[in-house]
Amino acid sequence: MKKFFLFIMTMFVALMSSRALAVYGHFDEFENDTQNLNKVNLIIPKGSFFRGFIGQTISSEFNNNGDVVKILITSDFSLNDKIILPKNSVFVGTIKNLEKAQQGRNGFFSIDLNSLIFPDNRQFSAKGYLIANNNSRIFGGEFSKRSGYKTTLHRSASFGNKGTLQLQQNGPRTIGKETKINMGQFVTIVLEEPIEIN
Repeated sequence: MKKFFLFIMTMFVALMSSRALAVYGHFDEFENDTQNLNKVNLIIPKGSFFRGFIGQTISSEFNNNGDVVKILITSDFSLNDKIILPKNSVFVGTIKNLEKAQQGRNGFFSIDLNSLIFPDNRQFSAKGYLIANNNSRIFGGEFSKRSGYKTTLHRSASFGNKGTLQLQQNGPRTIGKETKINMGQFVTIVLEEPIEIN
């Protein structure tokens, strides 16, 4: 009887041990799956637009090529219900193509982006630029006004071929104006390449 009881207990312990190992094995699989989920990368797509405000005044008058520029993102940006760009992230870039105002043309510059810093200080490579009001990447560069005016006679058949005098800009162009982006001004960022968030 004792041998039979010991046999039953041995089988019970063996069965419970196998179940425990099975549960532990499933737990390991669950833990591995969780770690894999945490390793899934998010992608900020190429061509994405973001709005942020610039952290310092930029001017063709006193800045130089290579000066660092920072743009603060003030709200979360989501894709498919996932936050891909948290607020208080910072895009970092540099001033390019800067030229001061001269006769006939306003000063101009562009700003290229090269990195993105998350609020938790994670840093990612980024390639993009700030877009100007004329939908190009160049701020400024417009032709300056001419220094004088002249009158010209304009005839129109719809007015009985009577002539009217019109003022037109004439003479050499004036010295252009320096181009400026004021500190705190909102600007638009365009990504030229996707950013992988890991």
